[in-house]
Formats: sequence, structure tokens, C-alpha cells
Amino acid sequence: MLGGLVAAFHVLLVAGVIPQRISPCTQGVPCSENVIVWFGFVTIPLLSFVAFAAIAALLVQAYYRSSR
Repeated sequence: MLGGLVAAFHVLLVAGVIPQRISPCTQGVPCSENVIVWFGFVTIPLLSFVAFAAIAALLVQAYYRSSR
């Protein structure tokens, strides 16, 4: 769950919703820079968020199937 929150923060940072001055990245490559953009919208932070969401959904599904 914590990883999903970090991924969501990074997605919002890249999207420009969170101002860059709040960013924890102060040295090196800025956190708001898009290194890879596929299909015009798929970024590494978005892939990370989708992965955490998929894992969480599969864990919830497995829990409910095992409790029957």
C-alpha cells in the first residue's frame, strides 16, 4: 500500500499536479522529468502505479476466493 502511495505521488508530480518545489529530488535528474513516454501518455511512474494497483486487486480477489 505504501508503494502505491509513492507511485501515485510520482504520477501526480510528473503530471504537474504537485508543484516541483515540493519534490524530494534535489540532486541529479529531477523527479518531474519524463525519461520514457510510450503512446504519448504511458510513463514509468504510471506503469509503477498500475503494477501496484494490479497486485492489490489480485490479492483482494485471492483473499475473497479463499474465504469461500
